[in-house]
Amino acid sequence: MAKTQKKELVTSPKGMHDVYGEDAQYIDRVFKEGSAVKGSFLFIRYSKNNLLFPRFVLIVPAKSFNKATARNRIKRVLSEIVRKYIKNISSPHDIVIMIKKGDQKDISRELTELLLKTNLWQK
Repeated sequence: MAKTQKKELVTSPKGMHDVYGEDAQYIDRVFKEGSAVKGSFLFIRYSKNNLLFPRFVLIVPAKSFNKATARNRIKRVLSEIVRKYIKNISSPHDIVIMIKKGDQKDISRELTELLLKTNLWQK
């Protein structure tokens, strides 16, 4: 029986896709070498990449959100915000956005505030 691999959603200018195994090595690099910014319920880690565009990973833990519908809704909301503002990212970076349990009513506001703190986002 084959091992199941962890899936992560990545946003690039070409659209959304899943990243598996060796292709996800840059995620490990972001966690080891990247900088971090914390909000009340969002956490962003980022690191410069050698590409011409930024890459995003959205992590919504099953431990914090038991129902898949809740996790998928949050991923859709975050993906839409990223898609809307990806052109405002000033330089190519790998960006990991993690969400923890809490009041997610103002996801858009918190995400934009955190991206401004990183100095990656030009309003």
